[in-house]
Amino acid sequence: MDKKENKYAFVYENSNFYKIRIFIFALVFILILLALIIAFRETLWQAAKQNNLIQSIVSLTRLKSVELNVSDLFFAGLLGGLFFILMPLEVMFYSSIIKGSSPLLSIFMMTSGFVLAQAINYYVGTKFSPLVMNFVSRKKVYSVRRFINKHGSYGIFLINLSPLPSEILTFALGLAKYNVYRMFMFVILGTLLKYLAIAGIALIF
Repeated sequence: MDKKENKYAFVYENSNFYKIRIFIFALVFILILLALIIAFRETLWQAAKQNNLIQSIVSLTRLKSVELNVSDLFFAGLLGGLFFILMPLEVMFYSSIIKGSSPLLSIFMMTSGFVLAQAINYYVGTKFSPLVMNFVSRKKVYSVRRFINKHGSYGIFLINLSPLPSEILTFALGLAKYNVYRMFMFVILGTLLKYLAIAGIALIF
C-alpha cells in the first residue's frame, strides 16, 4: 500500500451491490418522472405558453430571432449558468452590446444571473453528494477535494475567465464541499473580467 492509499485507508467504500441498488432506484425514479411528463405534456405545454417568464427564457435559445435587452441577460445568465444547460452566454452578451445595450448594466445583469446560477449549482452539488458518492470512489473524491483546496483557486479563476463550462466545475466543487466563500470570490472576479473584456472588444470593433 503506497502513501496515497494509506492516507485514505480509513474511508469506507459502499459495496458494489449497494451501488447497483441505488442506480436501479434512481433509474426507476427517472423513468416514472419521464412517463408523468409525457402523460401530462399537453397540460404542461399550455401552462408554459401562458407563463411570460418561461416564454422569455425559451426565446433566449433563439439568438438569431431575438434582440436581447438587459433584463434578458439576467435570465440568460441564470438559465445558461446551470450545470445541466449549455448556452452561448458570451455570444449573447456580445450581441447585446453591439445592439446598443448599456455595457455596465449588461455586465451587472449577466454576472448577477450567472452567479445566482452558480449558487444553485453549488447547493445541488452539496445536496446530491451522498447520492453521487454511491457511484464514485470516496477515496478519489476526498483526494480531489484535498488537491482543489490546495491548488484550485487559480483554476476556478481561469475557467471563469475563459469560455470553458465553469458551471460544471461549480457543481463538482459542491460535491467536494469546497470553501464556498473562496469559490465565489474567484467566480465573480473571473466572470466580471471576462464580460468586461467582451464589452471592450464589442465597443472597439
